[in-house]
Amino acid sequence: MLSRQQKKVLVTIGKFVLPVVAAFIVLMVSLAVKTIQDLTHPPRTKYAVSLADYELIGKTITKQDVSWSLKGGGEANGWLFQGPKGAPLIVLSHSYGQNMVDQISLAVLLYDSGYHVLLYDLRGHGESKVEKTSLGDDEVDDLSAAIEHIKTLKDATGEPLINKDQIGLFGVSIGGYASLVAASKDPSIKAVAVDAVYPNVKRYLEIKVKNFSSFSNPLLLYFIDLGMKFNFSKYSNTSAESSLGNLTETKQLYIIGKDTRELQITTSDIFSKAIGQKQNVEVPKSRISILYKADQDVYDPVVQTFFLDALPPKVDLPVPDASASTANPTTQPPTEEKK
Repeated sequence: MLSRQQKKVLVTIGKFVLPVVAAFIVLMVSLAVKTIQDLTHPPRTKYAVSLADYELIGKTITKQDVSWSLKGGGEANGWLFQGPKGAPLIVLSHSYGQNMVDQISLAVLLYDSGYHVLLYDLRGHGESKVEKTSLGDDEVDDLSAAIEHIKTLKDATGEPLINKDQIGLFGVSIGGYASLVAASKDPSIKAVAVDAVYPNVKRYLEIKVKNFSSFSNPLLLYFIDLGMKFNFSKYSNTSAESSLGNLTETKQLYIIGKDTRELQITTSDIFSKAIGQKQNVEVPKSRISILYKADQDVYDPVVQTFFLDALPPKVDLPVPDASASTANPTTQPPTEEKK
């Protein structure tokens, strides 16, 4: 039994401690709400380059504006660069905080190589009509819907525009995660290249929270996890790591950027667990950030070489040397510094 004096001490301590604990919990909940809002609503970036920039240097690109319905409601839009009839399709999915045009140098390089290329804005990015990103879970369905829509397109003769059984995917961070999971569900996807990828959305959330908040701690992460479950019905329902077992027949490229810190580790770890036809390449800079032209000239040919080998187009083009320091200069607008 506690003495009267001991009870008095406990009551006194409780009067001071409980308010502090309650205030700390309120602070963590408030930070969790703010962090979720910031993470799922990245700043919308404007298109820094247009196809008119390429026209200035005499490059004409056959482009079709496309749109498709998303599972659960909403609509997505993109640009389809139309290659030769019956050529493979490569879908480019950009990184967190970017937009589809940030991949345009790579898109043009692949288009010049004989592919159909689809660029689109991920939900919550660019000009997407969807308000917020789910950091990967919903983006898987969005990507699959895009592929299914492009498969329905016909050319002027009524024939399928693309080779429906020869699809390639490239993606960075959220785009890379969605690409891996989507590829595991669709046998028509024969090759996938990813950069700065992560095993599951919860792990990516932990990485982003550390970058967003100096108050990162287990309690904050707990409340953020609860908030994500409340906001997104599919939260943590997908897993790139679990999808690896279904990629045994899919050629895989894992690009490891030396500047991506924790995502360099997660990408290397996923590569080590992948089975089947896989390869990895280290590059000085990942496409997780906006690349200057000199860095694009190192990075983009790595992706081009992979797809030319893994998913050859109909046209007979030489496979470039991946170690080359420069790409085709006609793929870069002279007026652009960062794209």
